[in-house]
Amino acid sequence: METPSSPTVSVVVPVYKAEAWLPRCVESLLAQTFPDFELLLIDDGSPDGCGALCDGFACRDDRVRALHQTNGGASSARNAGIRAARGRYLTFVDSDDLVSPHLLQAAAEAAGAFPGDFVFWAYADERSLLHTGPVTSPPIPFAPSEIGRLYISAKLGAVWAMLFDTALLQQGIFFDESLEMGEDLEFVFRYARALFSARPGSRFRYLPDPLYFYDNDGKAGSLSRRFPPDFCACWSRVFEALLAQNREFFHMPEQDEYAILHNYMRTVGVGLYALLTQPGVPNAQRRAAARGVLQSPPITRLTALFFERRYYSPYAWPFRLKWLWAIRRIGAWQEREGINGYYRRYWVGYAIHRRLRPGSPAPV
Repeated sequence: METPSSPTVSVVVPVYKAEAWLPRCVESLLAQTFPDFELLLIDDGSPDGCGALCDGFACRDDRVRALHQTNGGASSARNAGIRAARGRYLTFVDSDDLVSPHLLQAAAEAAGAFPGDFVFWAYADERSLLHTGPVTSPPIPFAPSEIGRLYISAKLGAVWAMLFDTALLQQGIFFDESLEMGEDLEFVFRYARALFSARPGSRFRYLPDPLYFYDNDGKAGSLSRRFPPDFCACWSRVFEALLAQNREFFHMPEQDEYAILHNYMRTVGVGLYALLTQPGVPNAQRRAAARGVLQSPPITRLTALFFERRYYSPYAWPFRLKWLWAIRRIGAWQEREGINGYYRRYWVGYAIHRRLRPGSPAPV
């Protein structure tokens, strides 16, 4: 099928070591009920047969373009896709995921019905939950100030579940290639601010049907499952950027900011646990690295803010007193029992906190 020179939607798929999953991903995109799109396969210097697969799809279907570059990471590949895109709108898909056949139809219709709004959609982490029929549920509106609530409720944050204005992106909104983790979140907040600044009165529009299947099993060896040495510093940069965007533009309710601050502290706590249990590293070196994180200006400010505002986190006192043993114990609970185990202890700790510090804000 031939694609017009200026299609409605550009779909950008970064490709790296995805030979086993790429055909499934591409077939789900070529099966769209909405034909007016281009598919950009960005071969990020993949050492397997992905490059040949990309070329093969481009030869088979005129809507597909294969671009090849030396390996630069997912952000670099996505930026290449932004620069090459010719569509009015743009969305991203990971090469090991797949989408509903009605995804682009629903996204394009929502964008047409609500010009200038930020359209995004639900996703499934089980294939059986992917919505494969026509989309009839109307988009749900949210105000820009609700961005924190949308992030905390896991509705917003991943770039593969939203539709972007290509022209706005190409004016200078690109992924920060120096970030190894959290780059999606930082990018989304920055884009949302630019969009709502340029178009006062615009809103978020959420499609509640799961139109994207995020194959978490296929990512067992991905960066998101590992802890690079700069994990804490990287996430600190991301959360500090989010909080700055809120102070300067979004002005979300304090309870939503509290939830983000809590997630910030918990994320750093998880990174500290990884540092403290890092195999093959002398214990003194691990402890020194953890103390360095706790003494860094962003984490010092974060900890002080919790005490100033009477916020609660299981990590607050361990951060303040540099109790590495307590941080390690909390991390072990999460590793052993998952997030549910963490929150069981969170509620117990909060009850004690509320007794000792009356007037503390409601929990996140």
